[in-house]
Amino acid sequence: MKFPTQCIFSLDSNRKKVKYGETTLTFEPSFYQPVPTAPRVSRVTVGSIGLFAMAFAQYLSFASDCEFLDVFPIPVPHFLRHQGVQHPKFEAESVVVRSLYDSLDGDHWVDNTNWKNATASYCSYYGISCDADGHVNRIVLSYNNLVGPLPNLSGLSHLVHLDLSGAIYYHQNFINGPFPDWITSTQLNYIDFEDHQFSGTLPDDLGNLVNLTWFDIGVNSLAGALYGPVPSSWMKLTKMQFFGLWGNGFDHINLTGLNDMIDLFYFDIGSCAFQGNFTDMVGAEIRLPKLTTFIVGSNGFYGPLPNLRYCENLLYYFAYTNSFDGHFPEWVTSSPNIIRISIDANLLTGPIPASISQMKKLDQLTLSVNNFNGELPDVWDQMPLLNRLLLFSNNFTGQIPPSMYRSVNLQYLQLSINQLTGSISPEIKNLKKLQFFNVNSNLLNGNLPDELYNCTNLIQLQLDTNQFTGDISDGLSQLTRLQSLTLGHNSFTGNIPDAFRSMNNLQLIDVSFNKFSGPFPSSLSNVTSLIYVKANDNELSGPMPSLSSSVLRLQIQRNRLNGTVFWMSGLLNLQLIDISYNEFSGPCSSLNGFNYMTYCDWSNNRLTGKIPTGYTEKMPLYHLDLSSNQLVGAMEYTIARLGSLSYLNLSRNELFGSVEPRLAQMSTLQYIGAIGLPQLIELRLDNNRLTGNIPSSVRRASSLTTLSLGNNLLSGGLQDVFSSPNLISLNVSGNLLDGEIPDVTGTTLQSLDLSHNRLEGILPGGFAKQMNLRVLSLSHNRLTGDVPYPLKSDPQTIDLSANRLSGPLNFLDTLSSLSHLNLSGNTFSGPIKTLNGMKGLSTVDISRNSITSLPSLSGLFNLEYFNASYNSINGSVPDLTDCYSLSTIDLSHNLLIDAMLMKDVPSLSQCDLTHQTFVCPLTSQASQLCGAVCHIDNYQSANLTMRIAGDVSTFDSNGFVTSIASLSTISRDRVNILRTRSVSVIVENGASAYSSKNITLLSVSTSITPDSPSSSNGLSGGAIAGIVIGVLVIVIVVLIVLLKRKKPVYKTNFELVDFTRIDNNSTAKSVIPFSELEDQVMIGFGAYGVVYKAKWRSNTVAVRNEHINTDQMQSFLGEASLVQRMRPHPNVVLFMGYTVPPDPLSIITEFCEGGCLLDYLAEHGSEVTDERRDNIILPIAKGVLHLHQEKMIDLHHIIHRDLAARNILLSRHLEAKVSDFGMSRQVQQKDSASTTSSTIGPIRWMTPEAITNRVQCKIGRTVTSIAFSFGVVIWEILTGQEPYSDIPLVEVAIRVINGTSLDIPEDANPMLRAIMKGVDATARRQTRFVQICNWLSEDDAVRVEDKLARSRVVKDEDRYEPVNVKHLETNYTTTAQSELHHSLKRYHGSKERSAPVLRYTLNPKTKCGEDKHSCHFTSREFKVHSKLSPNPSPIARIQSDLGF
Repeated sequence: MKFPTQCIFSLDSNRKKVKYGETTLTFEPSFYQPVPTAPRVSRVTVGSIGLFAMAFAQYLSFASDCEFLDVFPIPVPHFLRHQGVQHPKFEAESVVVRSLYDSLDGDHWVDNTNWKNATASYCSYYGISCDADGHVNRIVLSYNNLVGPLPNLSGLSHLVHLDLSGAIYYHQNFINGPFPDWITSTQLNYIDFEDHQFSGTLPDDLGNLVNLTWFDIGVNSLAGALYGPVPSSWMKLTKMQFFGLWGNGFDHINLTGLNDMIDLFYFDIGSCAFQGNFTDMVGAEIRLPKLTTFIVGSNGFYGPLPNLRYCENLLYYFAYTNSFDGHFPEWVTSSPNIIRISIDANLLTGPIPASISQMKKLDQLTLSVNNFNGELPDVWDQMPLLNRLLLFSNNFTGQIPPSMYRSVNLQYLQLSINQLTGSISPEIKNLKKLQFFNVNSNLLNGNLPDELYNCTNLIQLQLDTNQFTGDISDGLSQLTRLQSLTLGHNSFTGNIPDAFRSMNNLQLIDVSFNKFSGPFPSSLSNVTSLIYVKANDNELSGPMPSLSSSVLRLQIQRNRLNGTVFWMSGLLNLQLIDISYNEFSGPCSSLNGFNYMTYCDWSNNRLTGKIPTGYTEKMPLYHLDLSSNQLVGAMEYTIARLGSLSYLNLSRNELFGSVEPRLAQMSTLQYIGAIGLPQLIELRLDNNRLTGNIPSSVRRASSLTTLSLGNNLLSGGLQDVFSSPNLISLNVSGNLLDGEIPDVTGTTLQSLDLSHNRLEGILPGGFAKQMNLRVLSLSHNRLTGDVPYPLKSDPQTIDLSANRLSGPLNFLDTLSSLSHLNLSGNTFSGPIKTLNGMKGLSTVDISRNSITSLPSLSGLFNLEYFNASYNSINGSVPDLTDCYSLSTIDLSHNLLIDAMLMKDVPSLSQCDLTHQTFVCPLTSQASQLCGAVCHIDNYQSANLTMRIAGDVSTFDSNGFVTSIASLSTISRDRVNILRTRSVSVIVENGASAYSSKNITLLSVSTSITPDSPSSSNGLSGGAIAGIVIGVLVIVIVVLIVLLKRKKPVYKTNFELVDFTRIDNNSTAKSVIPFSELEDQVMIGFGAYGVVYKAKWRSNTVAVRNEHINTDQMQSFLGEASLVQRMRPHPNVVLFMGYTVPPDPLSIITEFCEGGCLLDYLAEHGSEVTDERRDNIILPIAKGVLHLHQEKMIDLHHIIHRDLAARNILLSRHLEAKVSDFGMSRQVQQKDSASTTSSTIGPIRWMTPEAITNRVQCKIGRTVTSIAFSFGVVIWEILTGQEPYSDIPLVEVAIRVINGTSLDIPEDANPMLRAIMKGVDATARRQTRFVQICNWLSEDDAVRVEDKLARSRVVKDEDRYEPVNVKHLETNYTTTAQSELHHSLKRYHGSKERSAPVLRYTLNPKTKCGEDKHSCHFTSREFKVHSKLSPNPSPIARIQSDLGF
């Protein structure tokens, strides 16, 4: 590509003559014209050299308006016509010149004047110029039909100008062969090989051409065969003015010295294969003062756009089709001379700056195919010369700015594929010169303004893929120059205006995917230039008019057009026609003469008669679809002549007779569908009345991949079908085929449908070897035996229903992609192990088999239909958690007994659990929607005392029993009231589900509290919400029949639970069906329950069976809701889930093979090294730290209630893991884990305050308490003993309250000793486990000392003044005051602790009943200020950091 620079001569196209005396000078312009008004002089004829000089000087006066690049004097001996003898010294050059003619086929040149004249001087040859001495110095043979390799011209030692450029519209050169390496040994300063056909690489010594100013080897055809790197020596060519490499295959260029070429005005390296960061290659800025043209487009450059702000003469800036990133280059707005900018097809982002309005000379701006965004600036009318604006394929938003409608010189306005909104303004009428208006693929809306039709110069109007509405005006007829009109994919309504009669140039019309109605516009019949008509997916009706024979593509499918199809008989040039899904009727017209037809779809109409005739070998038809019509008769024989046929669909007609053998031999059958699957072959003849056998010649259809012959009357076997080597999809369902299924080994089947035939025998083993099987349908046959296992493929659909298949269902174990499964009506037996991995499973029908158990269905969120009726399934209803789409489930006629996992499934509309008897209780959905009934198989009774508000005299016992049964979802006969009585007591109130039955439930207890003091054991300790006084209460003793289920491995201590008080919805996703726990082996037991080692989903787990009561059940669920959301940590035992009643309440965690730390210490105490102890203590601290940090999740605490060595487990590699976090409950355990009955926790590991004030009753173990317990755990690890093991529990409590601490082992290192002393003291201050972990992670105690010494600054907010005890509230009870003063004395008055000085503030928050006997301190804050000595010891530093 070249652009004008400077004219050489100002001479018009006519021959010029200049007279001087008796001599006439004749000037003939050459063919090559850099500017149409500036031809070059090619030949001058004069009488003498003197006269020539004078005449030439006179000629120069004609050309005074031009700038001369060079002037070449012409020697007398070689331009005078009378000179006919060649001087001997020029004979060598003559041979070289003649080689041009011989090598480049001179006889066929466009102009070879004098080349055939043997007496003429070579200086008179067309295209040859000589210097004053007669040496050839210029060769200009451009556009002259030169063909062949370029000869060696290095013998022309004076040659400086070589122009063999190649292509113009009607004249070309075809110079080929290797690029001439001799060229570097010449004196050339001008080389023009534009549009060459050279191959190979450039010579490495290209830099030897030090005088080179013009180097043009660009290729406009983009097919240049030069490749490799551009020699780095080209950087020596500092005199370069014109440098063009475009269209070649060069992949590397050195640009480091580009700024040295100060005379360069043209630089074009576009359309090559260069890569790299252009800025890194050149530098931050390009400084070329004469540069006018800069082209680097269509390469692989990246980084910021090249900065040419200092190229003040820049006119053209082209950097399109690269990977440049960044924003719009602001520097161009300060370059006022730029005419054209093209930076399209890059990775540029951001908005277009409003400063672009400064570019007053800009006439073309191309920014398309980038990621520019934001609203377009409203400045476009400030660039008066702008005529092309291409902004398509970006992310621009907002409306089309008003200034665009005032940019009156616009000819091209392309805004398509953006996110523009709003409507087209009526001001578009100002754009009188507009030729291309493309706004397709935006979000534009509204009606089209009539003013649009005032743009009568429009050639292309593209409005498709928007949200336009309304009718199209008849004003459309004013756009008589239109060639392309696209209105598709909008919501236009009304008739298509019949406005095309005068559009003589219209080639394309697209009105598809709208709501147009009425007739097809008949005026299109007169448009003889029409090529493409697309009117599909509308509501057009009526018959089709005849169209011009120029139409090549016609798509009118999915309308309501009717009438016959004879209107197409004149469209003999048609290449594609689709009239499917209309109402055309009558016989088919012949296809004879449609010699260019490639695609023909007449399906889903009402065509009758026989298959259309006229198929010939010349037709390139590859797609023929006549399906879903009413065609009759035998298949048309001439279809077999279609050698290119790739898709044939004659299905859903009324064809009869045998399958034409010729069709099966069309081995070139290839279907290239819209989904882009090349070589996919389809032959569809299904749903007809074809008879006979499947022809044996089908085995020779080597390209056949899809064969559909279903629902015919075919008979015989399948032997030949499976011999087709590339068969992918086979459907022969619904026929009369019999015999056995042949071996499918070696086939590449993806879809196989043999259903509804008479096939028998076993399934061939080759099914298991299929790698790509996606659909397998063998239903309604007589097949027997097992399904081959394992399947190497992973089908999406399996239908084996209505056969006689048997055996296990283990072939399902390896599947994960199933969406449809139907095994009904067979005799399959055994369990289904798992379906959990099949997340896409939608429908399952396994009814009428002998299946014995089902897996969990939890997490199958796509499951809609599940039918397992009429089997032998026992145990529990499968878990339906997260089955969000399930609408139908049928488990009737089985042996199920447990429906407790039948969670509420909101989407369920049909459910059947009938014809089996469940063990009570049932959920409401199971009983009400599913029709389940339950019974009690092992009767046991329990007394329940309930206190409700009311009066015995008005108490309705029958209604009460009915309400209790309804709320508990149990039968009424299980509830019996033993006695009622009225009392007046202090009770704790709270709302419950009983309120819905008008029952004010005050408390529930499993023991009876008599009225008489003599037999009273005190009030029940059950936890209820609030406190009320003196209410009239009915005490009801209720006898409820309980169910005790026997299990082979465990016993359930499941007491009666008021399920109206228990909500486990928040933990439902953690529920694990007990049936999934396999191979349980008991490995331990205690007061907490029994621990089993088991297998769950092929993983070894620990299962701890919990012994709990009613309140503990509710507490457990609350804790589980937190723990299940806790992120995993390597030093915390992984909680995996739990099982729920009526199965035993069990906690499932990871299995730690190293066992309990306490047992490990007892067994290996003397063998445990200090390093091993340290490696155990640090992980424990990290685990506890993780729990503390996790407590911030939705502001809930995750606090360990029982941190002790017995609750630390060890992995196989003896890595410590904290267990039983948040899961310990108030159970009486063995001595080593003794607890109180007041929900305080394990005494031996508790702080004095926790024991004294019982703060754990309300807030659980605080972080301070856990820090104290951690110190005790360190003591256990160091000693290998339990704390206070020989002292009674009560005495332990007294010692701890009085401040007696455990004796720290003498061999404890200073680090652990300091931490143990510190956490002992931090019973009065919150300990940070982050600090503890940091200390334990230090390499040695000295480094810890240094670190702590740097952190001894006490902030102002940490200093507290003593509180005046007299100002404390005085409404405490005697007990409360005693505890308070006892605490103050311990922390402030002890004489033994003279240093450090302790300052404290006490801010108790209490909550008391009116009797003042049940006050609880809910929080206590103590802050300390320690006065440290200048050089504290390591222990003192840690103690100070801890607040001691």
